Amino acid sequence: MIMKDKLKESTEYGEIFELVREAVREAIGKQRSGLMLVLGDLPPQIGALHSMGSNAIVMNKAIMDALEVVIKAKEDRNSVIFDFLLHEYLHSLGYVSEDEVRSISRDICEKNFGKEHLTTKMAFNGPWTLYPQLAWIRPRSFDESATIVKNFDRTSTSYIS
Repeated sequence: MIMKDKLKESTEYGEIFELVREAVREAIGKQRSGLMLVLGDLPPQIGALHSMGSNAIVMNKAIMDALEVVIKAKEDRNSVIFDFLLHEYLHSLGYVSEDEVRSISRDICEKNFGKEHLTTKMAFNGPWTLYPQLAWIRPRSFDESATIVKNFDRTSTSYIS
């Protein structure tokens, strides 16, 4: 099954993350295990973040909740999630520069999905260009909303290879 079909059929964050890990491993030969995913409300202009040196990716819960309303097609919602996870996963591998992360993300999305796929369009233009209504999401406080996603990273290696 090709990556595009796998993404379309994914039903969990962990499944989408495995596709991200596979795409990155094939593209740049690096991978990392031991990450966790936290869903928490962040400012509306931040889809996700990774604090350098941590083992957590935080995705904006308010945006993830809004995706269910704003984007009806599961494949398109999965594409947004893929794009956010890809960007932050690259940061977790030690890529600090936003320009470098965006460039690698574009290359990975175009190679795996083609120029016209939503993941590639978002990698080039950002999600707010395609879904401007997401910028109007108003979050709760992070402490009220944070949730750790179980079974996110199913590997147990504690280093970047």
